[in-house]
Amino acid sequence: MASTSDNSVELQELLLTTIPERDDKQLKTAFYKKTYTSGKIRFINGNTPLYDAKFIKINAGAWDNESILQQVAEGVVNKLWRLGRKNLLLSVTSGADELNGENRKAFNEGIKKMLPGTFLVTGGSNDGVTRLVGDVVHEFNMTTVNEFDQCPSIGIVCLDRLPNKDTIKLYELTRGVFGIDSDGELFTVDNRGERWTLSPTALTEVNDQSDGNTTTSALTGNVHRNSCSRHFVVGDLVQIRNNQMSDVKSQRSKDFLEATIGKIGSIVQVNEDNNDLSIQVSGEKYSCWYKPEAVALMTGERFIVLLKTHFETHEPSTENDELVQAVRKGDFKNVYAIIRQAYTDCIEFTSGSFGVDYSGDFFVVDANGDRRIFTPDDLIKDGNTNAVECKAIDTPHDVAPGDLVMILPTAISCFMDIKLTLGKVGTIVTVRGDFFDIRVCGDIYTYRWQDVFIVDRGRFDLLKEYFNTHKPAFERDDLQQAISEDKFKEVTAIIRKAYKDGERVCEYKLTTTTDDLQDMVHTERYLNPHHHLFVLVEDSTLNKFGGEIEFRAILEKRILSEMIRSRTKGEIYQDLSGPEIPLVNLVLNSDYYTLECVQSAIDKGIPSVVENTTDSDTHTRHDSAISYSKNEIKTKMLPNSNIPNDAFKTFEETHKEKRHLLAVINLSDFSKMVAETLDICWKASSVGMCLTEWALFDRDEAVVLKRLVRADGRRMNSDAFALIMNYFLIRNDEEVVEALIQLDVDMNSAWIGARQYNELCGGKDGLLQRFQAAKDIHTVLWVMDRVKARPVRGKYFGPKAWLPATYSEEKQLHTKDILPYWEYMFILTLLSRKHDMANRLWKKTKHPLFMALIAYNLCLAVKQQTDDKVLMAEMTKNMSEWSTVAIDCLNECYQNWDQPTYVHLTMTMPFWYTQSCLDLAVQSRNKEFLAQQACRNLVSDVWNGQRMDDTLNKLREQRSDTDRIKFFLNKMQAPKTKFAYNVISHLVFLNLFAYVLLFDLTSTVSTKEFVLMTWVLTILVEEIRQMHQIYHMPGYEKAIRCMQRIRKLKSYFSEGWNCIDLFTIAMFLLGFGLRFIQFRDTSYDWPRVVLAVDFIAFFFRLAHIFSVRETLGPKLIMIRRMVQDLMYFLVIMAVFLLAYAIASCSILYPNAPLTWKTARQITWKPYWHLYGELFLEDMEDSTDCGNDTSLWTNGTSPRCPTETGRFFGPILMGVYLLFSNILLLNLLIAIFSNTFTKIHEESDKIWCFQRYVMTKEYALRPVICPPVNVFWHIYQLFQCCLHKCTHELLDDPFHVLYDDTKSVALDFRRISLSEFMKGSLSTYLKRKETDSNDSMITTANEKLDDLKNNAKHEEEFRKTMITWTLQAAEREDEFRRLVVSLQAQLNKMQESIDNLHRKKTDSEHKADEKTEP
Repeated sequence: MASTSDNSVELQELLLTTIPERDDKQLKTAFYKKTYTSGKIRFINGNTPLYDAKFIKINAGAWDNESILQQVAEGVVNKLWRLGRKNLLLSVTSGADELNGENRKAFNEGIKKMLPGTFLVTGGSNDGVTRLVGDVVHEFNMTTVNEFDQCPSIGIVCLDRLPNKDTIKLYELTRGVFGIDSDGELFTVDNRGERWTLSPTALTEVNDQSDGNTTTSALTGNVHRNSCSRHFVVGDLVQIRNNQMSDVKSQRSKDFLEATIGKIGSIVQVNEDNNDLSIQVSGEKYSCWYKPEAVALMTGERFIVLLKTHFETHEPSTENDELVQAVRKGDFKNVYAIIRQAYTDCIEFTSGSFGVDYSGDFFVVDANGDRRIFTPDDLIKDGNTNAVECKAIDTPHDVAPGDLVMILPTAISCFMDIKLTLGKVGTIVTVRGDFFDIRVCGDIYTYRWQDVFIVDRGRFDLLKEYFNTHKPAFERDDLQQAISEDKFKEVTAIIRKAYKDGERVCEYKLTTTTDDLQDMVHTERYLNPHHHLFVLVEDSTLNKFGGEIEFRAILEKRILSEMIRSRTKGEIYQDLSGPEIPLVNLVLNSDYYTLECVQSAIDKGIPSVVENTTDSDTHTRHDSAISYSKNEIKTKMLPNSNIPNDAFKTFEETHKEKRHLLAVINLSDFSKMVAETLDICWKASSVGMCLTEWALFDRDEAVVLKRLVRADGRRMNSDAFALIMNYFLIRNDEEVVEALIQLDVDMNSAWIGARQYNELCGGKDGLLQRFQAAKDIHTVLWVMDRVKARPVRGKYFGPKAWLPATYSEEKQLHTKDILPYWEYMFILTLLSRKHDMANRLWKKTKHPLFMALIAYNLCLAVKQQTDDKVLMAEMTKNMSEWSTVAIDCLNECYQNWDQPTYVHLTMTMPFWYTQSCLDLAVQSRNKEFLAQQACRNLVSDVWNGQRMDDTLNKLREQRSDTDRIKFFLNKMQAPKTKFAYNVISHLVFLNLFAYVLLFDLTSTVSTKEFVLMTWVLTILVEEIRQMHQIYHMPGYEKAIRCMQRIRKLKSYFSEGWNCIDLFTIAMFLLGFGLRFIQFRDTSYDWPRVVLAVDFIAFFFRLAHIFSVRETLGPKLIMIRRMVQDLMYFLVIMAVFLLAYAIASCSILYPNAPLTWKTARQITWKPYWHLYGELFLEDMEDSTDCGNDTSLWTNGTSPRCPTETGRFFGPILMGVYLLFSNILLLNLLIAIFSNTFTKIHEESDKIWCFQRYVMTKEYALRPVICPPVNVFWHIYQLFQCCLHKCTHELLDDPFHVLYDDTKSVALDFRRISLSEFMKGSLSTYLKRKETDSNDSMITTANEKLDDLKNNAKHEEEFRKTMITWTLQAAEREDEFRRLVVSLQAQLNKMQESIDNLHRKKTDSEHKADEKTEP
């Protein structure tokens, strides 16, 4: 892949070779010879105006003069300011032959796919393929809503071949020796007739030298400060100096503003509220609002400085000219007035006694010279627009520029917000098909023709009323006569003509017949009306078909260079490479000069795509054209060509040397034009941002980019790589992302586009879209703060919650406090909930262990804050996966070597609030991670005082006296030693406290109590140090801007032992303070009670030492968890207790008085019932109680229970004890048992977590323990004052400053930590892949065994079924034989029955015969 520096060299060579440097004489000269003139064309078809276009007329007789072509290129880019936003320059070269139906359809489909993001250059004529290209571009632009996405087109035409060329005229203002051209630039004419144009650059330099910090009023000469309070008036001349535009509403306005910088304009309107200026820039059609700081006021002195020098070197055509005389005299007021009036006349239009001013309003002049301006607001009477006579528009052709229209309240617009203009009256500026550009409310808006009504009748009535009382400046004026004769249509036509003439547009009439087959060399051709700009070449040497090939090639290179310059203006680039806008030459070989076009382009390094318009269906690519180029070019591309073979031979040699610059395809395959263009540009140069943006610009050709990325992705630079990566990340295309990940591209300087950044953050299923209003999810907000810290390229228009940082010198991509590219993209995919994609990107991160822990923390935070069950399940799954990944990665690193693993665990990441891996694990309470062997051994080394830096640098290899002293000091500062000091100190404090509490707490405060007080104050100082020690960690100055102080203190109070410490200190201070208060009228010794309770808390603090032991440490967690369970249990218990207490008391002692004693008695006995104290004697008969109210109210004798209470009281008590002592108590035991089981299963992990917390706490504590630690703090205070309070970083063994280049020894060689992590990650991924393959093989074997077993079972089943089938067949045969036998027997029986029946019949017959007589 070409490196960034290579791209820089290529761009510099391009700029140097295509843009010649001006000599010193030219730089010193304020006036230069302008080699071109410009203007506007309005195409007319019959009497109907079609479209407007700009033109540049150049004399190409000296076309080889580089300065001339450079000026033309600058003019092209300045007039088509949208070119700076395009990513491909497509030059279409073809003849006049008309394509047939199939070829036309294929051409239309292919060229439409090429237009998004493209700038087109053609021949500009209205015939053949050029006309077809213009029609396709016009259709594309008309269907594109956003003007920014339209395709600008330029036609380079030989002026001698144009019919009606005389109608292309230049409208300029000439005043004696000077004038104003169509570009709004001032020019002078010398005595030889040569014209010199004032350079805006030179005028800017004079302004900078003369401005200083003051501004001189143009007319009065008063000098005042150059501030926002400048005094501007309507009509003043100003020069646009920067891009501070007022109320920028669209990208079009911004691009228009960039095009006006350096130009001179006139102030049209001044906003009285904010002093904003509406300026009509000379040479432009529309006015814009600017900030006062964006312009510089022109004065006569500034013009005199340049004109005086110019007139000395170039004698003017006449000395009697008023401007020349004013310059000679130094009359700056008169010079300014003359030039100002010239600019005003250039902007305005006057015809007789009427005209159009620079605000676009119609005016008339009376006989006294007074001007009456008719504004659209004059039609509104008393703020009511209903009084205006309106007329509906039948067709868009019924109106013209200059007509007054009223915006309907139902008007809509797809381009801008028009709410403020509804119901207002405005002036039509331009008619563009079905849309009107209307000046209303001080700005120009676009409306549909159905949304406005004509109100010209109102202006006619005002004119009629005006001329009744005023005489015009000229008698028999056409306007006055038409008004006096009440000819409304004639007045409207006169006003329309005034507006038309004021536009200073030359009309170009098109032919009414189609000139499709004008293919003769000298045949005249009309201009295509669908182009935006024409470059008209005026030279007879080019008056032959194909003569402008060389001229076009050079001019296109110049335009390309100017596009790059305009694009880089004001944009941020970390290197000198800038954008690389590709240039492609598309040649249709329907004419004999195809070979010359391709040859000229290849000689200049321009890729060419040749479209074969023959009927051959063979699709031959440029790789096969190398060996068959002669046959392909001559027999297929130019079958009728008579070009000599020497030309083809030369072409073959050139083609072999630059084979990558040519592609040949059939026109039938023109739909694949995008793929061919992308392919040839990809191979022609290194792939940059512009090419990738063009390839991904709203088209379905991303598959081509996929193929190119997989084939040769190393040709991309970092910005193009980032663009493609983001594009496919947004679309979740894992295949392409995986291919990009495999490439070794340096992404340190890669930028992210603002639009893609917004798409990545704004996914509807992403976490940011879901939790953007959930401010309590601190982890998500912190993650987003780190993402927003990385600047993006371009203007961001998304939600403010995702607003990224703006670029500055402190916010560059290579700074350590900004997320690296792969880490940045990894976090964005996590926030987008693209888990599989995040797994792929994680492999490319520079700190894989750290990023895996961040992913775990993010999933944990989302899980804790969401109520969505699906999201909770997803986060739980992701947490498990990232925890496993982090642990496996840690173990892999630890197996390779332990010491670099320790460094990586403790290294603070400046791009993530200076946190380390251990900090992230503790923040999420990831006990499983801290329980790994690497973390265990690291904590053990720190606990025992083994410094990691000593281990890495092997400071103890030589046992010198200095090493022994350092080793001893390390042991003295070990957390284990500090822990022992503090335990001994705490035991001594408890003994002294117990002695005072038991034997020396008298009425007077003793010395021992003051000692205890001092001791407690030193403990308080230590707690305050622990609160603030986190603010002196590495990178605190940067982290504090991201994390508020209250969040840091929250981490201190989240530790329960810290709360106990503050409670004990507060209680001791309270008890000690009560010792100085005399308590009279009370029998309670409150100071002793408070100190006794405080002693309990201090003594309970002693249980903290159990955390050191592996067996006792988890037991403290069990106690804490059980106390939490007990709190929930007490809530349930309170329900039963209060229910029974109130019910039993109401029955036993009804109508009791409402006193505190009664309230205590209600809950007193039911509570002690829980512990077996039943008080049954109070419910039985007793002689000690009484029912006398006066006795039991004053406490003389207890109150006797009622008879009802003596009966029902024991029953209620039995039920209460049944639920409380049997049910609820066993429930509490079950809860405690469950808590014990859970904690016991994780006792090892819990102890590791506790040990880390305690080790870190004592590692950061001073060596000296309370109460003598006060001397340590005094020493620290002295050090602070001595070094002017510059805090040194804490010596924290769990925080190592970030240095990924730090080298370590591994296998007799030294490698950096980043290389170590990269190697460990590679080993881990290989092992994981191997395990995955082994698992897949094992699974496959198991499935194969199952298949074998199934096959075996199937075989046995088949045999069994065969046996059963055979047996069934045998049984079926036996059954058949049995049936046959039975059938035979039945037949025999039937025969026997028949025989018997016959015998019976015979016997009866015989009997009948015997009985007859």
